[in-house]
Amino acid sequence: MTPEQMRRSGHLRIFVSYYRPHLAIFLLDMVCALGICLVDLLFPMVSRHALNELLPRSLYGAFFALMTVLLLAYVLKGVFTFIVTYWGHLLGVRIEADIRSDLFSHMQDLSFSFYDKNRTGQLMSRVTGDLFEITELAHHGPEDLFISVVTLTGAFCVMLTIRWELALIVFAVVPLFILFTVRQRKRMMEASSEVKRKLEQKHTSSYVEQCRDYVQKHYPQIKVVNIALPDAYVEHGNVSVLRNELGIDSDSIIQRLKTENWLSMVKPKDRSADQTDAQKGN
Repeated sequence: MTPEQMRRSGHLRIFVSYYRPHLAIFLLDMVCALGICLVDLLFPMVSRHALNELLPRSLYGAFFALMTVLLLAYVLKGVFTFIVTYWGHLLGVRIEADIRSDLFSHMQDLSFSFYDKNRTGQLMSRVTGDLFEITELAHHGPEDLFISVVTLTGAFCVMLTIRWELALIVFAVVPLFILFTVRQRKRMMEASSEVKRKLEQKHTSSYVEQCRDYVQKHYPQIKVVNIALPDAYVEHGNVSVLRNELGIDSDSIIQRLKTENWLSMVKPKDRSADQTDAQKGN
């Protein structure tokens, strides 16, 4: 798709367009997923037939032949699972490469003012972390949805042949489960976002306050208006990652202030005078 076509198309259409160059792998993945579903549906039907029909009639030859067929079916399921796992992830990686290439080309065409208004860490987080989640959806989304629909539909049809009254009772509860799951998932996502926001505010406030307190304690003649966090904070998103992986914390910033003599022109507060005043007060 050209940039102009992307602007005119919806998000879903843009997302689906990345499957077209890899349609053969995608269809192979879906066919193997269908095979896995059929084997899972076949096993209880065959087991029921063997236990209710073959063994009571002492048809041991047919029983063991049927068990051999089931064994071969499970071997075939293993092959299908390998294809879904390997080639499915290969599909996701190739889609990720295509999206990342288009993103990089698009970012090359953006104006300098765009980069003046947006932090580098935020852009890198979008291109790496968010893109990884999108490609995971590209692989697992259609596959899991297809397997779930086929399995539920097949199980419903099989149960109807056994006892349709009980099948209707069981599947009457499914819409309620879906509604409850969607609603609770939405509430959990909102609660998780709120907790992360509060934690970030708490950590960020503590992080900035340590630097501000140091400057005001040792250099009271300096009025601290604002302290900006580094771009790395925006990229990684929390203070613990900065401290553990990048070595960036209030102590390191204070050490940098000392090392680069940023405060050399300001006379530090005389601690001995403070001690003398304290002794006089006592």
